Amino acid sequence: PSQVLVVGTSSTTGGTCYILNVMDMGTEKERLEVDSEFPHIFKSDRWPDHFKLEAPSVTRVSGNKVLTYGGAYGVDTSTEDMYMLRLDKQTWSKAKNDHLISCLDSTDGHPNRPMGLRNHFAVVLGGMYVVGGGIYDPAGGQTSMWGLDMKTGLWTRLPDVPGDLWMCSGMVVGDTLHALGEYSHYTYTHSGGWVTKSTDMHWMHNCRSQAILLGRHILVFGMKHELYAYDTVSDEWQEWHIERLGGAAKTRCQINRCSGVALGPDNILFIGDEGYAALLTVTHDT
Repeated sequence: PSQVLVVGTSSTTGGTCYILNVMDMGTEKERLEVDSEFPHIFKSDRWPDHFKLEAPSVTRVSGNKVLTYGGAYGVDTSTEDMYMLRLDKQTWSKAKNDHLISCLDSTDGHPNRPMGLRNHFAVVLGGMYVVGGGIYDPAGGQTSMWGLDMKTGLWTRLPDVPGDLWMCSGMVVGDTLHALGEYSHYTYTHSGGWVTKSTDMHWMHNCRSQAILLGRHILVFGMKHELYAYDTVSDEWQEWHIERLGGAAKTRCQINRCSGVALGPDNILFIGDEGYAALLTVTHDT
């Protein structure tokens, strides 16, 4: 079966970490098993007891390691805390300042590392762990972007995002980062810098959906639960249709605040609010 790591905050249990086992897509019975509360392999006994963050980023930085950055302990400000999960040992550890984070001040007096963030993007681009966008507090979005050298533990300030990305996600395709949030779609490469693709994507405003890579398409759910796809070959956005597998998705799931992962050429494991998952299939022309 496929496995998906789910990290988040539950209103009843606090910080949670699950590995969701997804049955191979074959019989109808196997499909139905996906549309249920998350089964788990390990939970809070191997998760930091105080870790009750909202909206941290979760990134697989190597075959065996997952890194989280930021998130918020409340509504006011965000944290710059980092945690690492060793998948082979199923254990978490907090990234120490003398290990993964350089706290040396730069010449202008600002720390040589990103500030606390939530609803930001964090990806691996060109061998570097890259963090950017999101918000520090409810007052406004951030445009700064940083890259972490995982071998030296040193952060490097990268070119700023061209505009605010309050609720954003990032997806790497080849050597290109696609940053999506608010009304905007930007791309970035280490060699060419930032390119503005669009700033009038009103359907994506204030949407917390995480980008999902399905073949050559990047998928994002909109404010009204519609699904949009960006074709990385033709450089075009299209609205796609959604069909359900394994029964209807739970009504408490807010699809515009979801995360997900592709499990096949036309299938997405959708993970929404209140600890529910559903397997969706999409229909499109190409």
